[in-house]
Amino acid sequence: SKKYHRWQFWLEEPIALDDIRKETLDNFIELAHAHFEAMDVCDSDNRLGKLIERLKGPGN
Repeated sequence: SKKYHRWQFWLEEPIALDDIRKETLDNFIELAHAHFEAMDVCDSDNRLGKLIERLKGPGN
């Protein structure tokens, strides 16, 4: 079955929507890695592995 999932997390400091500075993007990447690690710990149906394969695209 297809289910809707939404990820959100709180930032310690607010940022502007158009802030694309390197340090801002690096912070988002770090937060995403931490979130994926937390998902992987509780991933009983291998959803994270399926998501990563889907994001890699066809043929990968």
